[in-house]
Amino acid sequence: MKTSRRACAVFIFLLGAAGAAGAGEPAPIRTVAHVHSAYSGRKAPDMRLTLEIARQRGIEAVIFTDDAIADFEYGLWPLRRLIKAAVNRTSILRAGPSLYLEHIASLRKAFPKMIIIPGVEAAPYYYWSGSPFSSLTINDWNKHLSVAGLERPEDYEDLPVLGNRRLDRFAFGSLWPLLLLAGAALLGKARRRRSAAVAGAVGVLFLLNNFPFKTPAFSPYDPSAGWKPYEAVAAYADAKGFLCFWNHAEAPNWKTPYRLGPRVFTRTAPYPGCLQAVPQTDGFGALLEGDRTMTRPSGEWDQALGDYVQGRRKKAPWGFGELDYVGEGARGMTITSVSMDVHASSRNAAALLEALKAGRFETVAPEKGRALSLKTWRVQSEGRSAGSGETLTGAAHPAIRISMEPVGDSTMTVRVSLIRNGIVISHQTVTSPFSIAVPDDLGGEKRAFYRLDARWGANGALLSNPIFVFND
Repeated sequence: MKTSRRACAVFIFLLGAAGAAGAGEPAPIRTVAHVHSAYSGRKAPDMRLTLEIARQRGIEAVIFTDDAIADFEYGLWPLRRLIKAAVNRTSILRAGPSLYLEHIASLRKAFPKMIIIPGVEAAPYYYWSGSPFSSLTINDWNKHLSVAGLERPEDYEDLPVLGNRRLDRFAFGSLWPLLLLAGAALLGKARRRRSAAVAGAVGVLFLLNNFPFKTPAFSPYDPSAGWKPYEAVAAYADAKGFLCFWNHAEAPNWKTPYRLGPRVFTRTAPYPGCLQAVPQTDGFGALLEGDRTMTRPSGEWDQALGDYVQGRRKKAPWGFGELDYVGEGARGMTITSVSMDVHASSRNAAALLEALKAGRFETVAPEKGRALSLKTWRVQSEGRSAGSGETLTGAAHPAIRISMEPVGDSTMTVRVSLIRNGIVISHQTVTSPFSIAVPDDLGGEKRAFYRLDARWGANGALLSNPIFVFND
C-alpha cells in the first residue's frame, strides 16, 4: 500500500552536524571486495600497488579474489584427451596456493593497519556448444562466485571447480579398452593376427586417451549440469565457514558471443535467478552489476528475502559491493567505485568476515566523488531495536529510523525509498544531511523485512541490508 493511502506520519529532521552511528559503536570499516592482482593475469597490478592506492583513498580492508583456475580445453571426440587444444592462464592454483598465501602474509606485515583477506573468484563450470568444423562457444565461463577467507593451501586445492584435476574421480568405466586388449589376445591365439593387431592398437590408443582413468564431476561437453556445479562450490564454502557471493550476475557484456580466436567464442547470459537457484550462498554483488532488475522492489533480491522470511531458505541473502578491479581506471573502474561500510565488532579479518556473513554492512557507489554515510538504520519497537542483518521480534507497530550524512562537506538531493516485503512503503526526496522516522503497521503480516534504497545524481547509490521483524 502506498504511503499516501496510509495514515502514517513521516517526519524529516535536518541534522546539521549529526553525531555518530550510535553511542559506543565502533566506526564502520570501509571495505572493497572482488579485487584482482597479478595472480589473475589480465594485466592486473601487483597486490602491493593496489594496497598503496587503497590506503591513500581511505580504504581500510581489501578482499582479494583472484582467479581460482583459468584453464579450459576442447578435445576432439572420441579421443578428447589426445587430440585437444588447451588454454592455461595465470591463476592461484596454477601459481600455487602456498606462494599466494605467503605473499598475503608478507603484505599483512607491510600494511599492519589494513585488513587483507585472501580469496578466489571461482568459475565452477563451463560447457562447449557448436562444432570445431564451424564455430565453438564456451558457455557460462563468466558465471562466477567469490569465495573469501581461505587461509590454508588446502582450502584452494579442494575447491570443487572444473579444471581442478586434484578432485577428478576414478572412473571404472574408463578401463573399457582393456576389453579390447583381452579380445586382441584371444584373436592372436586364434591366429587372426591382423584382427588382433587392429584390436590391440585401438585398445592401446584408447587406454592412453583415458589415462589416468579419472573424470571431473561435471563434463564440459554436457550442458545438462545446470546449477549443480555452483551448488557444490556454495556448499563447500558454507561447510568451511567461508564468505561466498555471486559476482556480476547482471553484467551485459558477455551476453553477446565474444570472439576469443578463430571460430572460438565465449558467452554467458545474465543470471539474476542465481539467488533462488542456489540458496546456500551469502548473497550477490548488488552494486555495481546486480543493480538492473535484482535490486528493484519485488525483484530477485526481494523474492529471495521473502523465501527466507517465510522459512523456504536457511540463509538470508545480502547485497554486497563488488569491484571486479583489475587496475586503476581499467573498465572505467577505480578502487573507490563501490565499497562497503562494515559494522564489525573489532578491526580484524575474523570480525570483518563475521560481520559480512551476518549482513552488518551497507554498500555505497559514489557519484562523481559524492557519497553518503548511513548513520542510522534501525527498526524500533517498545524500547527495543534491530539493525542490518538482525531480527526484531514482537513488533506489530515498528518505527523505522534512517539518517544519513554526506561524505565531505557537499550537500545532495537524495531519493530515499523504504521497502517492506518488496513493496515501497515510503519514498522521500530530501537534502542531506537528514533524518527520517517512518512509523509502520504490519497489520496481519507475521513476518517482514525492511531494506533501504537511496539514490542521488545519475548513478550514486546506497543500499542497506535488510532488517527482519518476526511476530510469530
